[in-house]
Amino acid sequence: MQRMVGQETQKVMPNQMPTRQHTASSKDLREGTSYKEGQQPSFPSQYPIPCALEPSTYKRTRTVSTALDRTDRRILEQIQKDASLSVAEIADKVGLSSTPCSRRIKRLEEEGYIRKRVALLEQQKVELPITVMVHVSLEAQTQEKLNDFEAAISEIPDVMECYLITGSTADYILKIVAPDMDYYQKLLLDKMTGMPGVRSIISNFVLRQPVYKTELPLNHLES
Repeated sequence: MQRMVGQETQKVMPNQMPTRQHTASSKDLREGTSYKEGQQPSFPSQYPIPCALEPSTYKRTRTVSTALDRTDRRILEQIQKDASLSVAEIADKVGLSSTPCSRRIKRLEEEGYIRKRVALLEQQKVELPITVMVHVSLEAQTQEKLNDFEAAISEIPDVMECYLITGSTADYILKIVAPDMDYYQKLLLDKMTGMPGVRSIISNFVLRQPVYKTELPLNHLES
C-alpha cells in the first residue's frame, strides 16, 4: 500500500499501519508547538502517522534562551576576563574556529547572557578614593514611594549601585564613590536628605576592599 505525503510517496505495510490519527495545522508543525503533560499532539488526517510517544514527552515548553553548553560557558568566562578580546582570540582559547565562535557570541548577546562590554577604570587613578555604603530608610514602603526613590536616586551619577533589601531597618543600600569628604557631605545634604519620603540615612565609609570581582561564577551551570 502507498500513501502520498506532501510530494513524497511512502510505503505502508499492513502491519505498520498507524494506530491513531490526529488533526493539527501545518503551522503547528512549522513552529514546533509545545504540549503540556497529558495533552496529545495532533496531525492532519491526511497525514496518518504512528503515535508512539508518551504524554510525558510533551512536558517541555519553548523558552526564550537555549541551555548553555560547556563551550558557551568557556566563551562567557573569556569575555568576562577580558572584553577586549577579538573573536579570533576567543575562538583560539575555547577551541573553535572564528565563524562558529562568532555565531555563538552573537546568540549569547541576543539571548541576554551578555548585557554589555565595558572597560573597568581604576578608582584611585580617576581620583575617587572614597567609597561609602549608605543605608537609606523610607517613611513608607508603598510601591509608589519605592518607585519615586529609585527614580530619584538613579539620577545621581555618584551612586554606583542601589539595592532594595530585607532583614534590616534600612530599605536600601547604596554604593557611592566620592573624591573627598567635603564632596560627599555636599552630596548628602544637597541631594539625598531632601528627597521626598526619606526618613533616615546612615553612612558607612569603606576602609579597605579585600575582595573585588566582576566575573560571575559559572561552575554551577556545569551539567
